[in-house]
Amino acid sequence: MRVAFLAAMACSGLAVTAIAPAQQAGTEWVNMHQRVAELMREFKNEEALALAHQAVALAEQKVGPDHRDVASSLWDVANLQVRLKDDKGAEASYQRAMAIYGKVHGAEAVMVGMCAEQLGTLYDRIGEPLKAEPLFLRALAIAEKQHGQHDPRTASAVNNLAVHYDSRNEYDKAAPLYERAVAMRIETLGEKHGAAGASQQRLAAMYARKGDHARAEEAYTRLLQLRTTLLGENNTNIAEIETTLAAVCIRKGDFDAAEAHYQRALAIYEKRLGPEHFEVANSLTRLAGLELKREKPADAEPYVRRALTIREKAFGPNHANTLQSMLDLATVYRAAGKEAEAAEQEKRVQELRAPAP
Repeated sequence: MRVAFLAAMACSGLAVTAIAPAQQAGTEWVNMHQRVAELMREFKNEEALALAHQAVALAEQKVGPDHRDVASSLWDVANLQVRLKDDKGAEASYQRAMAIYGKVHGAEAVMVGMCAEQLGTLYDRIGEPLKAEPLFLRALAIAEKQHGQHDPRTASAVNNLAVHYDSRNEYDKAAPLYERAVAMRIETLGEKHGAAGASQQRLAAMYARKGDHARAEEAYTRLLQLRTTLLGENNTNIAEIETTLAAVCIRKGDFDAAEAHYQRALAIYEKRLGPEHFEVANSLTRLAGLELKREKPADAEPYVRRALTIREKAFGPNHANTLQSMLDLATVYRAAGKEAEAAEQEKRVQELRAPAP
């Protein structure tokens, strides 16, 4: 799912609120508006939506249909309708709020851009990308005008346009936008902020889906650097990236590099989670698979045996993961020419899978 404008702003550490209401609709409306916000934070969405509709009606009564306080409550209504999967209702609410903000503040106002972004997100989600694209472009143009080229809010708009193109498999359009978003987020937020890594991760995943393994490796390596700066060398997220890098290297046919990444991931899991954690078993299984690809069953066998021991202890002898390790061992035996041992392992699995009498 693509990252909406507000979520991206939250990731950037910025306030995720509409322009402060003018409050000309009166104290009662202000109290209702604030209570809606409280209910939204508590995820009491149905109650919040009912109150937001009341706030719209009250503002219309007090200040007329085209006042920005009406737009503020419509913004709340739209966001709640998204939460409650009322796509048609949300579409109409965002459109009306955007029209009011444009009339009151001008076509290039910040809230016009935010409404455009949310509408674009909605259209992408419901499978109408042709409606979404001009809205994302408009949101970006407004962000550039209102915030400039060196602002995290503009970086979020760039990233969101990249996600839109990525979701349509328009990789040539998405890639430079992701790269621009990464550079802007590093410049404005620093390498230790998670937003830069989020854009970099999307870029790397996009290259991997595209089958451009060389660029995927380069992008994941850069992601590894960013995440290491943020999290340190021994975080399990680092192990996950190392594992992904290993898979990319395997697709490139670079088994030596893949082994190094898998070994680093294994070391992190052992240090952070302990030597008998199931993630350690998963890493060992991946290493065994790599050795089989290299036609080295003798090197694969110790990895499979250790993974089997961990899984038996963690899950018991009849668990699917344990049985899979037993089948992995049978595969190793067969690759080594040990047909009798392989057949015996497979027989044991069948017996363990058989229902109790």
